[in-house]
Amino acid sequence: MKGGKPGYGFRSRLGGALQRLCLCSVTVLLVSVGCTQAAPADEVHLFRSLQADRNRVYEGAPGSGGGHPLVCQLANGEVLAVFQAWDADSDWRLLSSRSGDGGLRWSEPRILVDGPESEGNLALGVLRDGTVLLGYETFQILRGKDGPPARYLAYQVMRSSDHGRSWSSPVKIPHDPGSLALASYSSILQLPNGTVLMPLYAYVEGEEGEAGQQSSPRHFSYLYRSRDGGRSWGDRSLIAAGFNETNLVRLKSGKLLAAMREEQKPPGRSALAESTDGGRHWSRPRYVTGASEHPSSLLQMPDGTVVLSHGVRHPPYGAQALLSRDDGRTWDRTRKLMLGYHSWGGGGYPCTIRLDSGHLLTLYYGNARQGGQSFPFVEAVRWSLP
Repeated sequence: MKGGKPGYGFRSRLGGALQRLCLCSVTVLLVSVGCTQAAPADEVHLFRSLQADRNRVYEGAPGSGGGHPLVCQLANGEVLAVFQAWDADSDWRLLSSRSGDGGLRWSEPRILVDGPESEGNLALGVLRDGTVLLGYETFQILRGKDGPPARYLAYQVMRSSDHGRSWSSPVKIPHDPGSLALASYSSILQLPNGTVLMPLYAYVEGEEGEAGQQSSPRHFSYLYRSRDGGRSWGDRSLIAAGFNETNLVRLKSGKLLAAMREEQKPPGRSALAESTDGGRHWSRPRYVTGASEHPSSLLQMPDGTVVLSHGVRHPPYGAQALLSRDDGRTWDRTRKLMLGYHSWGGGGYPCTIRLDSGHLLTLYYGNARQGGQSFPFVEAVRWSLP
């Protein structure tokens, strides 16, 4: 496609250091917090080798930041990626890139939103009529110089009817008077009856819990609804308290499955909750990943397999995936899929979709080092279930 670039794509089985890693067992001890159900303790993890095409979507300048990608396949067959980037002066903006060949080559990233405030923390989805919805928050000073260092974050949603080439004016979603902000990192999902669902989380003032303890929830994961194609939002319902960065999938059974990031400071995990009434009521969250493995993305394959891809914010930093054959009730945690890894802290935030070709496409971000400085990158991994 015009403007496309091969990046550093290659097709191979992960080898070398990763093969050596696959021969090592990793024991993870999971501790139950409060009444939330815990994943099984003392798990031994082995990694499956994975044949995949890997291509860079974006590389930032040394000393800059960026990542948190989301991806969707458009009605015209193209793939659209959106992500955030910021400079050393912390001016956040939104970038986009697209691919016409299923994620193998990507256009040069272009600025999507770069207003007078900073923008970040995205939500993305495509409706059945082809409309693309993009949500993001804006960072604004809440109080004067003499006040507490708090900020108000307004959450906004834009619509595109031409495959993301142009966008409507953003619609703001007001936050509650008792909360500081609304934020997100999520997919946007449309139900068969046309209702559009978008997870957002609110957070309130309070003391942040230390690792291994939680005094009181500060984050509340909600499900917002739109019945006019994303032009207005409301009618929210609570998914869970003490969680954020929620992603949804509607299973073949009609059940909604939500993957949420634990609010707690590191080690933090991903947890699952389910709803059988369209998101009005949710089950008690149960942990599904180990420590520092978040946030998570969900999808269901045509054969019913549920794929949960999650960030890995401990060595080897990157992204991994778990598989479930029973609608997310149990997971094969003894054989994980290594989607991507790198050696310099942070990163993750994988988003996985199934392409019309049948391939899976995962975007995640990482941080690399060169010449003593770190720089961010977004990588696309096109793969198939082993």
